Amino acid sequence: MNFINVRIAPKGINVYNLVFDAALLENITAIIMEKGVIQWPTEEKIKKTIKS
Repeated sequence: MNFINVRIAPKGINVYNLVFDAALLENITAIIMEKGVIQWPTEEKIKKTIKS
């Protein structure tokens, strides 16, 4: 496996790399984004932040 053309795992090693973890919604207390931090995220708060 390579990252920015640098080997980060030995040859012959199988790698399973998930982009996102799955978490129960009640366990998510904030989402950190370039546009800011959303405390206790809701669909409405997420849409508002993305549009700003």
